[in-house]
Parts: sequence; structure tokens; C-alpha cells
Amino acid sequence: MTDKELETTDLSRFFEAAKQAPPTPPTALMHRVLDDARAVQPQGIRAPRQSFLVRRWREFAGAVGGWPAMAGLATATVAGVWLGVMPPAALPDATGAYLDLGGSSYLVDAAPDLGFDLVEEAL
Repeated sequence: MTDKELETTDLSRFFEAAKQAPPTPPTALMHRVLDDARAVQPQGIRAPRQSFLVRRWREFAGAVGGWPAMAGLATATVAGVWLGVMPPAALPDATGAYLDLGGSSYLVDAAPDLGFDLVEEAL
């Protein structure tokens, strides 16, 4: 056996002995530590109050299906606004068909002094 192997086996004996009997702190020390911890902790810890709006949003998100469902609703909303503002050429103009703005429309200029000629009379 070499000196290095001898040292390794001697150390392993000490480590095994230390694992057999782990050190325990004195009971008086543990009582003092716990007393200090209780003195530092605030009494009567309560959860912070949430505003009415935050509570309602959380209830709504829970009723819909959680935050993944809310993300889906937000995506659908953005896509709907996008298609409403900039519709593809293949889609018919749904607003014009719904309101029947074929040729006779009457618009009133709210600020005639600005010179925007918005008045179109029916023919």
C-alpha cells in the first residue's frame, strides 16, 4: 500500500464515523434561536389586500379558463380588429352590406369651419 492509499482509507474511516453520530446542537441553544426568531416575526401576518378590479380580473380569468384562455381571447381580439381595419381584398365589405351604404348616404360635418366637405346628399 502506498502512503496515498493509506491516507484515503484513514480518512474514509473518519467520515464513516462522522456519519454514524451526527452532531446535535444543545437544547438551550435551539430554544434561544427559536425565541429570537419569534421576536423578529411580525404578529398577525395577513395577505395584502387586493383591489376590487384585480379580484374581478382574477375571477374572470378563472371563469374563462385561466391565463392561456385569456391569451387566446386577446389574440382573437387583435386578429378581429386587424381584419376589420384592413380586410383582405377577397372578403366583401361587411359594414357596407350591413348598413346598406350603396349610394345614398347622408353625412353631417360636425365642424364646418374646418373646410372638410363631408356632406353628401342623396341623389
